[in-house]
Amino acid sequence: MGTTELAVADDVTIVLGRGDATEILARQDGRVDAWYLDGFAPEKNPRMWTSELFELMARRSRAGQTTLATYSVAGLVKQGLRQAGFYVVRRPGHGRKRHRLVGVYQPDNPWPKP
Repeated sequence: MGTTELAVADDVTIVLGRGDATEILARQDGRVDAWYLDGFAPEKNPRMWTSELFELMARRSRAGQTTLATYSVAGLVKQGLRQAGFYVVRRPGHGRKRHRLVGVYQPDNPWPKP
């Protein structure tokens, strides 16, 4: 369990977390520009897809700027992200994945949630 930081440019660092996502994120500080959630489906990894994790993500996101992507399109994931302030939409996937979610942190979003 832990994180690995990869500096890919002067102003770009990728932080990879391995272990319980909520525990790892609770120990992190700073702001995040982009989230990629790769935690399998909620049925296979229910501890990953919790309102606690989504709220931690929201606290580290920038309104109107922080983006997210995941291949999990389960209703629980969409609803949890939306309740935390992310505007998410389902899009066609890539390869063997039929769908994916993409979104942006927009807590004061005037648009209706699809």
